[in-house]
Amino acid sequence: TSAMTVRPVCVFGLVNSAGKLVEAHSLQPSDPNSKAAVKDAKAINFSAMMAPGAPPQQHFVFVIEKFISPE
Repeated sequence: TSAMTVRPVCVFGLVNSAGKLVEAHSLQPSDPNSKAAVKDAKAINFSAMMAPGAPPQQHFVFVIEKFISPE
């Protein structure tokens, strides 16, 4: 609704060869939702995004979490 504000928090991290997000950090550390954004991003299973049959690799990723709050 018009009385709601969307507050994005960007998380940067490394996805290891097992598909787990490690070394994740919020790019807005002062945002009150920063810790929740990192926790949510770490819960994502990135192994499904890896190409079948490809050798395991590490990747840097950005995850954008959106938090909605009343104005």
